[in-house]
Amino acid sequence: MISKIKVLFDLKKEYYFNWLYPLYKELAMDDRYEISFRIG
Repeated sequence: MISKIKVLFDLKKEYYFNWLYPLYKELAMDDRYEISFRIG
């Protein structure tokens, strides 16, 4: 069984999400990645 690559975006401010959205969008299309966000 192949495990997923876990990526945590730990953002201090919510507005940083706009800068990272293109990266998130690319990673979300790849089934190998499990993406999580923590804001605040």
